[in-house]
Amino acid sequence: MNISTFISKRIAFGKKKSFSSTIVRVAITAVALSLAVMIVGLSLIKGFQQGVKDKFYSNWGHIHITPYLDDPNHYLQEEKVPYDESLINKISKFENVKNIIPFGLQSVIVKSKNEMEGIILKSSFENNPSQIELIEGSTIDYTDSNYSSDLLISKSLAAKLQVKLNDKLRLYFLLPNTSAPKPRKGFVKGIFDTGLQEFDNQIAICDHRLIQNITKDSTTLIQGYEINVERLNKLQETKDNLYRDLIEPPLYAYTIKERFENIFSWLGMMKTNERLIIGIMIIVAIMNMISTMLILILERTQMIGVLKSLGMHSAKLSKVFYVSGLRILLFGLLIGNALGLLFIFLQKTFGFIKLNPEVYYVRTAPVVYVWPSFVYINILVIVVMLLVLIIPTFIVRNIKPVKALQFK
Repeated sequence: MNISTFISKRIAFGKKKSFSSTIVRVAITAVALSLAVMIVGLSLIKGFQQGVKDKFYSNWGHIHITPYLDDPNHYLQEEKVPYDESLINKISKFENVKNIIPFGLQSVIVKSKNEMEGIILKSSFENNPSQIELIEGSTIDYTDSNYSSDLLISKSLAAKLQVKLNDKLRLYFLLPNTSAPKPRKGFVKGIFDTGLQEFDNQIAICDHRLIQNITKDSTTLIQGYEINVERLNKLQETKDNLYRDLIEPPLYAYTIKERFENIFSWLGMMKTNERLIIGIMIIVAIMNMISTMLILILERTQMIGVLKSLGMHSAKLSKVFYVSGLRILLFGLLIGNALGLLFIFLQKTFGFIKLNPEVYYVRTAPVVYVWPSFVYINILVIVVMLLVLIIPTFIVRNIKPVKALQFK
C-alpha cells in the first residue's frame, strides 16, 4: 500500500467518531440514495409503459384492419365490411402474424333489475372467439342453433348494474331508421377485469350472431380484424407490409398506437420524466461529492501544509483525496444498486405500491429489470463522479504550506 492510499484510508475510514468519517458516511448515503432512486425510477417508468401497452395489446391486438377512418381514435365507426374468410387465411400465414380475430361493434342499452347503462357490444365468433381472460364464469356457449344469449361483462360494469353470474339482462338496440328499440334478453355468462376502465365500463362481449339477428344483415358484416404479432419490434414493418401486399380499399391498416394515439403519446412523454429523474439525482450526487471533498480538504489543511513542507509532491497529496472520493463512490454504488434492486424485487413480489386504475390503467405500480439501462446509469454515475473528483487536485495544488500551517 503506497503512502497516498494509506493516508486516504485513515482520513475517510479511520476513527469512526471523527468528523471526516461522519461526512464520508453522509456522502456514501447520498450517492447510494441517488443511484437507488435512478434505478427505481427508471424501472417504474419502463414498467408502467410496458404494463399499460400490454393491457391495450391484450384487449385490442397490435394491428387493426378496418375501413378507412377519419378519426382512428374513435373505435365505434359506422362503416362495416363483409367477413372475409380468405383474407383471414392469407393474413394468418403472413410473416410475424400470430393470429387474427374478426370483430364487430354494436351500441346497446343494457338494463338489469335496478340499473341501466349504455354500452358497446363487441362480437365474438365461434371459430375465432375473443381471447379476453375471465375472473369468473365461463366463455360464450355457441351450441344454440340461432344465437347465444350469453354475455361477458366487466367487473366494474357488473357492479354498476348490480348483477352477478347467470343474472338476466335486457338489451335494447336502437338502430337507424327504426321507431322503437329492439329488445333481446341476455345472461351474464362470464366476468372479466382488464384494468382498462375505458374498456371495462363500455365494452361487453357477445355472440356475433346476436348482432346479426338484430341488424338483419344478409351477410356477416364486421367492423374489422384484430391482428396479434409475434415480434413487437417489427410491428410497424408488419403493418406496412400487410397494407402493401394484402389490404385493398376500402380497408386500411392501423397499429394500435394509431387507434389510441393519445394514450401512447402520453406514455412516450414519460421519457422526459426519466431524463428529469436521472438529471436531478446526478446533480444531487455531484453537489454532495463536491461538498464532501471540500470539507475533507478544509479539515486537513494543516496536514496538507505539513506534508508539503516535508517534501511530499502535490500530485501525491491530490491522490490522497482522489482515492478517498473513489472509496465513497465505490461504496455508494454497491449500496445504491443493492437498495434499488431490492426495492424492485419487493414491489414485483408483493406489489405494495397501489395505483388508481381509472387514472393509471393498472392497479399496482409495475416494475421491470431493465439491465442495459441499469448498466448505463452506473457507467454515467462513475464517469461524472470521476470528473468531479478532479476538482480537489486543483485545490490541493494551490494550497501554500506557510498559509496552511497557520490555518486553524
